[in-house]
Amino acid sequence: MFNAAQKAWNKIEPEVQQALIKGSGVIAIINENLDKTPEFVFELIQQKFPGLTKEALQDGLKQVKEAFKIADDVEQPDLLTTIKNIQE
Repeated sequence: MFNAAQKAWNKIEPEVQQALIKGSGVIAIINENLDKTPEFVFELIQQKFPGLTKEALQDGLKQVKEAFKIADDVEQPDLLTTIKNIQE
């Protein structure tokens, strides 16, 4: 099973691999800091991923929302509200 996963991973373009790694890192930070404020969580995200702006993170979350048809009837909140919603 792990060999199949490794083969599938190797077929993914490096840019997509990096996006998946970064995305899972962001989610890990959010999950590890559920009791912290969204502002604090974003500061941690920026420390780990200094090139990741609020705008880029918000855009990425919006793309995921649209791709998975999550909360289509909910207006897109700002980044800190999005982090808070994930924490809940």
